[in-house]
Amino acid sequence: MSDRVRREIGNLTYVTDLQIPFLRRALNRGAQRVVSSSKRNLRSNKSISTGLLRRSIAKEVKVGNREVSAIVGTNVNYAGYVEEGTRPHKIRPSNKRFLRFVIGGKVIFAKEVNHPGSKAKPYLVPALKSNRSLIINDIVVELNKVRYLSWLKKYIINLKYINFCLI
Repeated sequence: MSDRVRREIGNLTYVTDLQIPFLRRALNRGAQRVVSSSKRNLRSNKSISTGLLRRSIAKEVKVGNREVSAIVGTNVNYAGYVEEGTRPHKIRPSNKRFLRFVIGGKVIFAKEVNHPGSKAKPYLVPALKSNRSLIINDIVVELNKVRYLSWLKKYIINLKYINFCLI
């Protein structure tokens, strides 16, 4: 967590009921920024062949027990390999005796294949890093709204009390 956000939140151990909708809005906005940037990164580093990974990137903002959190990710099983790359490795058949694949129109059978590995093409971590300051700023802005709203609420209550006393 950023020092700036820590200063704004103070030493709170939990989020107050008044802060939850404001933090939800900030995290929702921040998570959407990361989703959009991730999809742009996949396009720019040429990691799209079918579009499945790009379409599967999603966000979820959770609220519960005085906590607000945001998760951005994908359920595609090869997403980690795209993000982090792979080392050279052997590919062996899991259900059959031979691997079958086509190269240049010719069907090839092999007991194993040496995969050269794949270069990392990060898309998610850079998206988070590039949007970090904007997300922090969104949180700070929303927390300032809470501060203003709680001041306004006290002010209105005081005005009602004054009006009540004047009547």
